[in-house]
Amino acid sequence: MPIGRGELLADKNELLKRNVKINTKTVAAHERLEQELEKLGVEIKPSYNLEPPLGRGRIRLHNRNR
Repeated sequence: MPIGRGELLADKNELLKRNVKINTKTVAAHERLEQELEKLGVEIKPSYNLEPPLGRGRIRLHNRNR
């Protein structure tokens, strides 16, 4: 069952209440910045993958020290 946006916000507020070391002003500023950038058409989320730079092939790289 999908979670509605209201439920996510309630969970986030609970999380912020439980973790007193989280600066709520910084979180709010970050969310405002994300909204502004989204309105301007800037991609916010990074796009990268965690594969090795040469792919997942079975090619062994030879070490010169051997």
